[in-house]
Amino acid sequence: MKIVFVVVLMAIIAAVAIAGCTDETSPAEQEAVLEGAVSGADAELLSLKEDVKANAQSLATTGLTGADAEGVLKATLLKNPWTESSFVISEEGTVLTAVPLNYQDIVGTDLSWQPQVIKANLDRTPIVSDVFLMEEGFWGISQSAPIFSEDGTYLGYTDI
Repeated sequence: MKIVFVVVLMAIIAAVAIAGCTDETSPAEQEAVLEGAVSGADAELLSLKEDVKANAQSLATTGLTGADAEGVLKATLLKNPWTESSFVISEEGTVLTAVPLNYQDIVGTDLSWQPQVIKANLDRTPIVSDVFLMEEGFWGISQSAPIFSEDGTYLGYTDI
């Protein structure tokens, strides 16, 4: 959930390492390396957005709780190893599913008071949050996507 910070930090570290700050590289070469790193970070974030949207579509079929729902979320965490956790949150703001296993104690928690939960449930569109103190106990950013049933009923959202 600390996605943007981690990706940007990785991009900067990669750019500095590749640019060889102690080597004799031109500003144009350094700029090209940095642009490549930023482009890569943007691509990762776009890919993650699509993964979260795909999760929402899968959850509409599997249901929002149970082993199948957990499997959908776990697969996306494994595909994006720099992410920390993924939840399904109901329209009322209650955590219905949480992965990985070390966050299972958060299931049933009412997060309806959190500004990002309110926004996700009101907007019902894919969202990248602002930085906030997450229920997991650290500061981070989440990407979320709404979950709709086949008949278009809003069920809640999933995030990573």
